[in-house]
Amino acid sequence: RIKLQGGSEGWIFGKFLTVLAPGNTGLSPLFLDNALASFGTSGSQIEERLGKASKTSSKKVKTAEGEAVEVSMTFGKTSVVLLEGPAGSEVKKIVLSSPDYVLDGGLKVGADKREVLSVLGHPGELTGGAEIYRTDKSTGIKITYENYKVKSITAGALN
Repeated sequence: RIKLQGGSEGWIFGKFLTVLAPGNTGLSPLFLDNALASFGTSGSQIEERLGKASKTSSKKVKTAEGEAVEVSMTFGKTSVVLLEGPAGSEVKKIVLSSPDYVLDGGLKVGADKREVLSVLGHPGELTGGAEIYRTDKSTGIKITYENYKVKSITAGALN
C-alpha cells in the first residue's frame, strides 16, 4: 500500500526484489582516482600501456596553479584527456568504447549490468539512458548501456 502526495492511496502488486538504500549513492573519490590512473598519469606512461596515439591535440588552459596544457589523446575507440601543468600531470577524463581495455576497479565495455552494480552499486542519477555515479557536481563515472551490456564508460570530467 502506498500513499501519494495528494493524500490518495493505492496498491502496488509484484515481487519483492530489494530495498534501495537512499543513503550514500556517491562514488568514492579514491575509486575514481584509481580508475583515472588505470593507464598511467603521464603521456609517456599512457602510450606505454595503450600504444602510440592515433590522434593527439593540445590546448592551453588556466588552472588555479597557473597555465597548463590539456592534451587529448585518441587510441582507436579510447580517448584520454591529460592535464600537464606546474603541479605535474594528471588524467582528467577517460572515455572507453571498446572492450580492449579495463579500468582499475574492473569496469569494462561489454560487461553485464549486474557486474557494474556489483562494483559501483546503484547509480545516483539516470540521464538519457545513462547511469551516472558522481563524486561531485562535475566529476564521476557515466555508464551507457545497450541491451544491458556496457556500451561506453566515461570517467573523470562529466561535461
